[in-house]
Amino acid sequence: MTAVSPWNRLTVRRFRGIRRVSLEDLGAFNVLVGANDTGKTSVLEAVFLLSGSGNLTMPIKVQNLRDELVHTLDDLSCLFHECDVTAGIELSATTLTPASSRTLSITAADPDAQSHVVSSHGSNAMSYGPRSPATASPAVSLPTHGALRYDLTMSGNAASSRSRHSGSLTLLKAEQIVRTDASLSETTIPARFLRSRFEHDADAVGDVVVNKKKQELLECLRFVNPRIQDIAVSGSSAFLDVGLARMLPITMFGSGMVRACSTIAHCVLGRDRILLVDEVSSGLHYAARSRLLRALLHFSTQAGLQMFVTTHSLGVLQGLQEILDDEEMVDLRDVVACYALRRDHGGQVRAYRYGYEELDHCIRSGIEIR
Repeated sequence: MTAVSPWNRLTVRRFRGIRRVSLEDLGAFNVLVGANDTGKTSVLEAVFLLSGSGNLTMPIKVQNLRDELVHTLDDLSCLFHECDVTAGIELSATTLTPASSRTLSITAADPDAQSHVVSSHGSNAMSYGPRSPATASPAVSLPTHGALRYDLTMSGNAASSRSRHSGSLTLLKAEQIVRTDASLSETTIPARFLRSRFEHDADAVGDVVVNKKKQELLECLRFVNPRIQDIAVSGSSAFLDVGLARMLPITMFGSGMVRACSTIAHCVLGRDRILLVDEVSSGLHYAARSRLLRALLHFSTQAGLQMFVTTHSLGVLQGLQEILDDEEMVDLRDVVACYALRRDHGGQVRAYRYGYEELDHCIRSGIEIR
């Protein structure tokens, strides 16, 4: 897989409850904290949309991630700030080495604005976690018409490297029609979104076994539970060996272990360049949080995988501070960034960045940053 440079800056405009917010000096491992309704999950979704710019059905998949089905263009209106579809969404990101940028604009458009029909169902290049009844088939019935227009601009160091791509997703009865520049599909960055709720992805674990990466998965899982001796897949279930007379279904170990296993399995497979994890510590005992963080930090630095995670847990921040405080982990201090999202008196979301030194000071001083 071709390596993709990590993003250094992300700007989100007019997306869901966010009018405008910028995350500066992104690291390989980025933690988003904040009260409810400050846009943490929305930022993850914005990254997902921008990385999947070549897949024009992504807005539908983003809605599916929240268990919302899409039947009409109006069902996508809550993607737009204050549900105003006349004010387009704009998402942009930059990289430093090499210097490059991408900006994606999504607006409501005339469904007959373009004429070149490429596909009746669009691309499925992006993955968004285990399939479930709500997310398994985003190509649901669309009884009324409407369209989203995409405009993507990409640029690099040289003036000649600037390129523009466009396309539209038309919502018609019983189908989605994608009209697009053929080159738009080449702009997708492999990314994966893991939702906060219970996830069981035996397919990913099975792929790890088939690709002979089981030992790497086991080593990381032992960070979370040292009793684990082996892992196997049968049908649609994964099983763990913890030294008993028989292996036990992974679901017997709780939702936290299930989700940690799915997360680490996708890291081990190395198919994605961006990993988005909503509520990274969900279901985990406090002692296991630091162990999982160590495993994820390993992948974010060794495998070239940029991560964005959300949390409400003080234990996660304390665990992160303890890991980075270890002299053996000094080299990781510059790759971790924490962003506290807060709404000001005008309702504007603002992001406050905490590097290692700021995070260390806040944790030691008992300063609340969540």
